[in-house]
Amino acid sequence: MLKCKVLSCLWFTSLLLRLIDPSSAAPTEAESIKCSISVSEPVSGPYSISLTVSTPGPNCSFSVSSPDAGADGAECRRRRREGDEEETETNEIRGRERGEEEVKEKTGANYLGTNQLGVEDGGDKEGGEVYTCVLDNLEPGTTYQLEIQSQRDQETANVTLHTKPSAVSGLAVTSRTCSSLGLSWQAGLGRTQRFRLQLWDQTGLLRNETLESTATQHTLLGLTPGRLYNVTMVTEADGLQNDRTTAAQTVPATVANLTATDHVNGTGLSLSWQRPEGDLDALVVVVLSTNGTALWEATLPPDETEAVVVDQLTPGSAYRVEVMSRSGELTSQSEVTVRTAPAAAALLSLSPSSSSSGGLLLSWSPPSGRWESYRLLLLDGSQQLVSTALDREAANFSFPGTGLTPGRLYRAVLRVESGGLTAESSCEGATAPAAVSDLHIRHSDETSLSAMWSHAPSGSRDGYFLTIRHGNVTVDTREVEPNMRECTFNVLTPGRSYTITVTTRSGKLNTSVSLEGRTVPMALRAINLRSSGVNGLQAFWEKPPGDVDSFSLILLQDSVVLQNYSVPVGSFSLLLAGLIPGALYRLQAAAVSGDLQSEITGLEGRTAPASVSEVTVSNGGRSDALRSSWRPAVGVVDGYLVRLLDGARTVHSLAVSRSSTPECSFSSLVAGRLYSVVIVTRSGGLENATTVQARTQPATVQNPTAVHSARDDFLKVYWRHAAGDLDRYVVLIRYNNSVLQNKSVSAGLNECVFSSLSPGRLYTVTVETWSGEYVGSVSTDGRTFPAAVGNLSLGNAGTGDLSVTWSPAPGDVDHYEVTLLFNDTRVFPPVALGSEVRHHRLTSLTPGRLYKIVVSTFSGPNQRAQFIEGRTVPSAVGNLHLAPRSVGGLLVSWTPGDGDLDMYIVSLSTTIKQFSAF
Repeated sequence: MLKCKVLSCLWFTSLLLRLIDPSSAAPTEAESIKCSISVSEPVSGPYSISLTVSTPGPNCSFSVSSPDAGADGAECRRRRREGDEEETETNEIRGRERGEEEVKEKTGANYLGTNQLGVEDGGDKEGGEVYTCVLDNLEPGTTYQLEIQSQRDQETANVTLHTKPSAVSGLAVTSRTCSSLGLSWQAGLGRTQRFRLQLWDQTGLLRNETLESTATQHTLLGLTPGRLYNVTMVTEADGLQNDRTTAAQTVPATVANLTATDHVNGTGLSLSWQRPEGDLDALVVVVLSTNGTALWEATLPPDETEAVVVDQLTPGSAYRVEVMSRSGELTSQSEVTVRTAPAAAALLSLSPSSSSSGGLLLSWSPPSGRWESYRLLLLDGSQQLVSTALDREAANFSFPGTGLTPGRLYRAVLRVESGGLTAESSCEGATAPAAVSDLHIRHSDETSLSAMWSHAPSGSRDGYFLTIRHGNVTVDTREVEPNMRECTFNVLTPGRSYTITVTTRSGKLNTSVSLEGRTVPMALRAINLRSSGVNGLQAFWEKPPGDVDSFSLILLQDSVVLQNYSVPVGSFSLLLAGLIPGALYRLQAAAVSGDLQSEITGLEGRTAPASVSEVTVSNGGRSDALRSSWRPAVGVVDGYLVRLLDGARTVHSLAVSRSSTPECSFSSLVAGRLYSVVIVTRSGGLENATTVQARTQPATVQNPTAVHSARDDFLKVYWRHAAGDLDRYVVLIRYNNSVLQNKSVSAGLNECVFSSLSPGRLYTVTVETWSGEYVGSVSTDGRTFPAAVGNLSLGNAGTGDLSVTWSPAPGDVDHYEVTLLFNDTRVFPPVALGSEVRHHRLTSLTPGRLYKIVVSTFSGPNQRAQFIEGRTVPSAVGNLHLAPRSVGGLLVSWTPGDGDLDMYIVSLSTTIKQFSAF
């Protein structure tokens, strides 16, 4: 092995030198061997042809080409031998792998390269080289002339080979039945000579049919139902084949002779069928309602031929039964529509009819499930008497007594029908004996009832059994002989309703006839009638012993029926309204029970007299008297009594006959006091009073006075108390007939004050005395004190005059007066000025004099002064002379001016200094 590796290295070095400089390499002995061609191991694919070239010569290279391929040839690849360098081996392997991949892509799974791979792995052990040649991009199913040529010495070899035909595409099952399969496909690319269709199953090849190359569909017949087959479509061309295989399964066969019978009284079904032919995996049995809802489902082994559906279904209903054959994913089914038998009616009872016709009543409970109708039969022994159809809603049926014999035993048969199926049940029953006739009450009083009847015209009886009941309580029972026709029950409750039943007995059967009777109610014993107002009477009574439904009351006047009442038993009093006041009436009363009435109880009663109306009581403005009048009362009146009450004390009492004028007067009363006037109407021993309250006029206060108290916004009002009763005083102050303020003063006080008034204004003050709704009033006048002027000031003063100004005084002003005072002595008479004047000039005054000027505001008799002091300008001196007096002196002389002065001020001035002297 080591030697082989050294030779390989030498060969690779020599080859490398020749590649670098081929001209410098001289042919070796090995290179003198020709590249002869030996072709073996051809492999055809649909799109390529591969073959093996062997040559004894070294360093050969080959190419393969075909003029039929219409393309350039391809170089052949030398196979790797043991000892080749890694790079050469790698390149060859990569090239070979690429070639093999291309061949595999074009030939698919039918590429036959296994032997070639074995040769490559072994190499040429005897010397020489082996090449693989691959020609690609060929047309499937075509014959090609191949030429292999040596690139070193132009040795050639020719070989004829064929490409494999391409497999069909789209092989699929287009239709299937239990015994056939419809196939379709499309021919592959290239040339095809024929198709061969092969059918296989698990036992092997079943059919091998040859088809034309133009065929695209075929149907296989005579197959086994439900069997899984493999279908292989073989494409043939020039002795080569390619195939495509698909699995196909026939539809399983349906079961045969599917039948269903009723099971478990209509609540189940028994199913049976014959096993279908062919292959089968399982059977699926489904029971569905008429609306398609699956109610029961079971999966059974393929050899099963029956099934039972227990307690799942509704009697008398229609169902669809489906048995599905399943093989693989394919199914087929058989179905049948069946109906369960209806259930029989239950709890049949044949009993005498409750009517008096003597018939029979058959009743039953409806069967479970569904049904369409009933058929009813009545049998007397073996003789059929009645046969009638009833709708499904019926739950009972009455057989009329016509044609039936009282006391006879009969059998009734009830058939339930549903879709042609029936269920039957029966029972026996006997007719009742005939009942008595003309049952009636012969006599009744407060504690007993007597019943009488007539015998039945036909039939037999053992006797009569009588019961008397009140409600559900049996009061008494009697058994009488079959020839008796009357029975009396004693010691009963008055006015009570009883049921008397006469039962005709015959063996164990009874026929009863009942009637109602009532004892006479007890008369009223405790009843009272008394007045209830002016228009009514109130009746009171107690319920008598026994049963009473109502009370009857009749009201009469002078034997004439006025009113008729029926009062329920729950009431024990009645108001008789709409009557004449003060009239006498008679009442008749009785207890009523059913249509019976007790003895009548009578009594008398009188309504109360009516009260007077339109009562008026007035004081006529007087504080010591009241006068009353009224409209006479309606109805029956004997006379009137008028009382005057002071609180609870009667002050006066006066009787007035019904024929006199309806009025009266009372005097010597207290002022402002509240009295009650009671006018009593009398009729028989009954009275009706009307009370009216009235008050005498309150007295006025004495000497009301309003004073200003020297205040300009204030008035104080006081008075002497009023005589009699009063509640309070109300003091009002008015101006121009408008109330400005009012004060409520308690009766114990006699003064009040008003503030925030206008100065100098004349007000009217009214003092009201209140007693109830009555009022007495007296008024007086009061004036507020006037206000002083404002901003009093002096203007420019002269030697003989002074000017004074002011702003107007607030409030009401009649006029102003200006007074000039010197040493508090009036200099001139006062000067009166209008209220609109705001200034005044005083003249003829003494120069230099200090005056007091007083400005007074007048409002009515009142005045308010305001003063200011002012001085006139002093007058100048006269005859002023200046003469020398001595050395360095001057003598000043003058004559005094008019008026007042305090001193002189003498001043001497030069251009340098000024000297002053006083």
